[in-house]
Amino acid sequence: MNHTAESPTCRLKPPTGYRQDGFTLIEMMTTVAVLVVLLVIGAVSFSTTFKSNRLYSAQNELATSLALARSEAALRGVPVVLTATASATGNEFGGGWTVYADLNGNGAFDAGEPVLRNQEALPDDIVATTGAATSFTFGSNGFLVPANAITVSICRSVVTSDVVTEYTVVVQPNGMTDVSTTTCP
Repeated sequence: MNHTAESPTCRLKPPTGYRQDGFTLIEMMTTVAVLVVLLVIGAVSFSTTFKSNRLYSAQNELATSLALARSEAALRGVPVVLTATASATGNEFGGGWTVYADLNGNGAFDAGEPVLRNQEALPDDIVATTGAATSFTFGSNGFLVPANAITVSICRSVVTSDVVTEYTVVVQPNGMTDVSTTTCP
């Protein structure tokens, strides 16, 4: 059988009213390019949120431990100490901390003294520094002993260009804890 352009079995152009289903290659490539741009923007935003949440969690853990130490000192009527477990210069509380009741009041953890809380080390990208202090002692009235305010800065160990909220935790002589946002050096 001979097929020509006019033959009904050989069509070079779609008939009028014919509907084409699907996407063209250019439409699909454009859609993929837009999705890639949106994903990159979202990943950067998610990274910043993740870092901010880790810093918030670290300051929250410290503030909670300080509140526990203060309340237990007043409840038990004995000094309660929050001490760094693996102190390092410039990152005194980054290695974690322990809260214990100092039953004999000597300022050191001794056998038989109850551990009220152990906090594991903070992530490597977070620094918790006081400048020098490696412990907080709350007297039986819940006040700091000695009665000097202590400031702990919760910061990133490596400063990057993204904007991340960092924190300062200040323990007042009366044992109250104030948390505020800050910009670390």
